[in-house]
Amino acid sequence: MAILSGCRALPRGFGPGTVYNTRAMFPYDATLAAAVRTPAQFFADVLRIIQTIADTCIDGDGLKWFNWLYQQVTQAVAAREASGGFADTTWLGELDVRFARLYFGALESELSGQRAPGCWRALFERRGQTAARSAQQRLPFE
Repeated sequence: MAILSGCRALPRGFGPGTVYNTRAMFPYDATLAAAVRTPAQFFADVLRIIQTIADTCIDGDGLKWFNWLYQQVTQAVAAREASGGFADTTWLGELDVRFARLYFGALESELSGQRAPGCWRALFERRGQTAARSAQQRLPFE
């Protein structure tokens, strides 16, 4: 299979010979971009966007597994908050939304052809590497 300059092949499962631009690695990237385009305002927005990403990404997309971990942590924090485990729930809710905006904003930048901040690039540049999936399967969660 020929790899064109500025392009890379999708992970196995997308069909032999399929080549996409590195900025649009998966055919559903436009769906992801639409999901994160409007900044989250409330914790419910964060949960909805995380779930949309989870429902959209395939197993061969490393973003799915980062999002899965992010979702697990977010849900654990929400459960602890609901049980009275944090003294300042207002501050924690604001922190949740602000961090989610960083994640979703970086994803939106990457998907819209802009360059995401450096700390996020490692995730986005390796979305097609299935090693992320096998690493997730070895984690002691669930």
